[in-house]
Amino acid sequence: MYTERMNLSKEIRSMIETAYGKVLNIYSTYIPKSVRVGESALSSKSIIEYDQKNKVACSYREFAHEVLANDVAN
Repeated sequence: MYTERMNLSKEIRSMIETAYGKVLNIYSTYIPKSVRVGESALSSKSIIEYDQKNKVACSYREFAHEVLANDVAN
């Protein structure tokens, strides 16, 4: 989970990109934090089933598209 407003999240992301960016594909999509994820778990639903327009649900879909696009490219 990534919190864009926190410097720590940005610093860790930068460290990962510096350390591994040349040997691993580091995706640009990040999964943000949201209370709705906990709510979805309590209702025994995925975040996409629970609230498909939530920022986390949208990020998971975007990440899936990014992974699939990378897989096709390779």
